[in-house]
Amino acid sequence: VLPFLALVVLEAPAAAGKPAAQGPLGILEGVFRQESIQELRRLVSRGEKVYLSSPSLGFEDGYYSGDQVCLLMEEVFRTRVTVRFNFLKGAELPPDASRIPAVARWTYRIGKSKDRTVEIAFTLIRRDGGWILKEVRDLP
Repeated sequence: VLPFLALVVLEAPAAAGKPAAQGPLGILEGVFRQESIQELRRLVSRGEKVYLSSPSLGFEDGYYSGDQVCLLMEEVFRTRVTVRFNFLKGAELPPDASRIPAVARWTYRIGKSKDRTVEIAFTLIRRDGGWILKEVRDLP
């Protein structure tokens, strides 16, 4: 019975019309495209800090707890509407990778303003069989 249940759970997101996230970059892509931090919680750890350095997103340089990162991103999505989000580098990762440096381009709008675009570098590391977000920073 359990293998059948697992199969149903894995297929449920696709059946609901939402593509299933593939790996940690798929999770991040979903976070930005859906403007929701729910999935972001899978990539932050209570025991480890995340380094943020993103003036364009309103993050001062520093180390933040997972809860702080989620609260900050929630505020970002409250004030911005995603137009596009794509990974430019790092999307193809080897199966044995322990670190993922990836660069994404995010185009968003604040209110009725013109579209704005920022390039963001993410660093994720493999820990205990899962992935943890370690760094988010603007690229010049």
